Amino acid sequence: MMPGPDVILACTHCGAPHRAPTLATFNTLGVSCWTDGWCDEPPSFMVPPLISRCSACREFFWVRDARRLVEKPIAVEEAVTQVTQITLEHAGRQRTAVSHLLSRELGKTATKAKQVLDGLPVRLGAWSPEEAEKLAARFEALGARVSRESSTARVMRSTRPLDWKEAPRLERPNKAALLLLLRKGFAQEPMREWELRQQLWWMSNAPHHEGAPWVSFRLRTRAAMDNMDVVATLRASDSDEHRLLRAEAQRELENFDEALAVLDEAPFPAPLSRVADFVRRLAREHLAEVRKLPLS
Repeated sequence: MMPGPDVILACTHCGAPHRAPTLATFNTLGVSCWTDGWCDEPPSFMVPPLISRCSACREFFWVRDARRLVEKPIAVEEAVTQVTQITLEHAGRQRTAVSHLLSRELGKTATKAKQVLDGLPVRLGAWSPEEAEKLAARFEALGARVSRESSTARVMRSTRPLDWKEAPRLERPNKAALLLLLRKGFAQEPMREWELRQQLWWMSNAPHHEGAPWVSFRLRTRAAMDNMDVVATLRASDSDEHRLLRAEAQRELENFDEALAVLDEAPFPAPLSRVADFVRRLAREHLAEVRKLPLS
């Protein structure tokens, strides 16, 4: 997987520029996917959000509706640059503070940060010499031990205008913002409402994707339960993928008979049939927790 150059999108309300990430290459080898449709890759920072809040006018807009400020792909050029590889050798005595630094600076979840610290030494990545030195200094200030290794790397350098390079990145809405937008009717079309509700579904299941014990939706917040009730019944599409996800939502709500009824409405084509059989088996066993899909 390799990130591509940022594209510049205009807010649909005021036209202010925002940077959106792209993927240059992506493959599914080794990617973990779950019964609720969530996949571990690509990481969220490599793909644009469904909606974003404009940094200028502060209005929300659908990213897919945003106009590109250039109609053709932004030109890039290959260049060789000096980079510094940072390896975290030892966490020192302030392990908790180092864990927080991993989360804050590198976007690691609490679970991923713990895995890093349990598996030291670990290479954290490569940056420009200046950025690498700043990062290393932050770890060393906490008593951690890091090593540095200089090398060269081929990178794709954007040739877009300087003012676009300084445009803010798209802002990713949190759970509260999504709930507010749904209450205000921001998603007028059923499929768009489904997509926002699916984001809330994934946010609610995020701890379980990271390995936390399953918590029944009946024991979660009222907002999470109400959202799942809609996800399980909203017929936003006639596609087999959508029907499979509605069945999964019924299963996670512990409505096992309803889940089986949705699954049995019609046969699923391959390769969805394998996933449907897996969800059907879980429903018959009255198992509600989200599960990682088997590789074969």
